Amino acid sequence: MYCNQCGAALAAGADFCGQCGKPAGAAPPATSARAAYPAPAAGRVERHRTILAVLWLVLGLRGVIGGWVLLVVAQARPWLYRGGGDVPPFVAPLLGAIALALLVFSGLRVVAAVGLFAVQSWARVLLIVLAIVSLIEIPIGTALGIYTLWVMMPRESEAEFEAMARARAAGQRA
Repeated sequence: MYCNQCGAALAAGADFCGQCGKPAGAAPPATSARAAYPAPAAGRVERHRTILAVLWLVLGLRGVIGGWVLLVVAQARPWLYRGGGDVPPFVAPLLGAIALALLVFSGLRVVAAVGLFAVQSWARVLLIVLAIVSLIEIPIGTALGIYTLWVMMPRESEAEFEAMARARAAGQRA
């Protein structure tokens, strides 16, 4: 008979190991079984999901703040330009339209980030669309768009994300 802890030979009828002092009849520690069968490595989506969600949330909130500031500037035109010079009449509506577009696009970014945090199946598709559109926003949007497409586009990522979404949905129902 041998010790479960250190592998030393045990004397017949010994209650303890002479080498390490472990009781002879004790079972091996639970960690040794785990070491023999390590957990599978997390997939690409699982490893990068939180980082992507935080980055999209920050970018979306930055755009929401910028959109509101631009909307205030568009509405405050009479007070801003009192000092001098004529402002063409199309400036305020143009600024308002740009502000609304920025608010909508940034709102979609926030929604996509929340969906990614919650592992919703629709979030992956929305993120891919937003990533493609964000590629024209040099440099931050381009970098985040490339990163998002690298994580979310492969077929393996689609299968992994859907499995994560199903597992999350099943866990919420239980």
